[in-house]
Amino acid sequence: MIDLEEQFNFTNKLKHPTNDRKAVYRFYDASQAEYFTELLVDADIEFEAQIDDDDEKKPTYFGVAKAKETKADKLNYMALGKGRDK
Repeated sequence: MIDLEEQFNFTNKLKHPTNDRKAVYRFYDASQAEYFTELLVDADIEFEAQIDDDDEKKPTYFGVAKAKETKADKLNYMALGKGRDK
């Protein structure tokens, strides 16, 4: 069951379901996920990535250490904004 905080979360950032020392970023757009991967690698931020094949939209989830969350947030916004009109 989704907790109350996640019901009102309008971002792509989620709580990790089992590890409170990680933040999770969810991307439904494969090109944004690929760009986020590039940004994380360039910034030397370790992460875990997983595609949810059971979901029809095939989202990609990234797990990032909370210690790197502030930097990862900035990279997340860059990935989400890539290709958008100003």
